[in-house]
Amino acid sequence: MMVQLQVHVRRASTKDLNRIYKIELECFGENAFTKNLLSYLLSADGTVCLVAEVDDQVVGFIMGCLEFDGEVKGHIFTLDVSEDYRRRGIASKLLGSIEKSFLDAGAGSCCLEVHVKNYAALNLYRRNGYSVEKIIRNYYGPGLDAYVMRKNLTENR
Repeated sequence: MMVQLQVHVRRASTKDLNRIYKIELECFGENAFTKNLLSYLLSADGTVCLVAEVDDQVVGFIMGCLEFDGEVKGHIFTLDVSEDYRRRGIASKLLGSIEKSFLDAGAGSCCLEVHVKNYAALNLYRRNGYSVEKIIRNYYGPGLDAYVMRKNLTENR
């Protein structure tokens, strides 16, 4: 039986960059966001960057932003949890936290892109109320398609 973790979610800061980058590399390898891009997202206006900590150590993070195209919506760019802390509710907690941030800022929905063969992520998002809206061919490169998934944030409020 796994011990219940005390997970604390907070806004990320530039001081978290090295740990965030290490987790990004662990999760996505050669397809990881660059350190420069992560640094930009940590400090850019309009982005929401949250980290999950266990015993004062960053073990996961989520990044996204608000978009405006006739409606306000949240857009998640990446959600990463260190391998040793997966399947323990941390990703769901991060997802719920960024959704609340988006909702508080007036977003009615949230979307994200996920590789069509990233089954763990697809299951996570489905369990948390996301559904496939469409497919984008070659999103991650030739032959590497993505689903666009969306969740209505105002349902069941």
